[in-house]
Amino acid sequence: MRDGLSISGLTTASTIWVAAALGMAVGVGQCELAFAATLFALIVLTAFGYLQRFFDKLHKTIILHIIFDIENNGVASFEEKLTMIGLRYERRKERRKGMDVRYVYEISGSSEKQEALINYLIEQKDKVKAFEY
Repeated sequence: MRDGLSISGLTTASTIWVAAALGMAVGVGQCELAFAATLFALIVLTAFGYLQRFFDKLHKTIILHIIFDIENNGVASFEEKLTMIGLRYERRKERRKGMDVRYVYEISGSSEKQEALINYLIEQKDKVKAFEY
């Protein structure tokens, strides 16, 4: 399933397909094949679990809420900075309330790049009224 910048549920879907194939193999009398395929599937799923945890450390997604003053709206320079740092982003919401403009972003990339973004936001006290993630 696709949700913004991330995809989820692939392992579950593939496991269901494998279970169906194993059931068909047993149903036609190919028990040895089903046993070998079961072992192979378990090895692959275990290895992919470790790989997924490794890649999650390199690439994580956060939801960032950021508030700008409507008269000093720094959203263009903020999005330019996201691109310059090398983070992928999707603007989810924009809401105006009084003199504030609140944006909600889904941002994905490495932890180091996200930390650089947070440091940038801290430095932008004149443009950024508040942020949370």
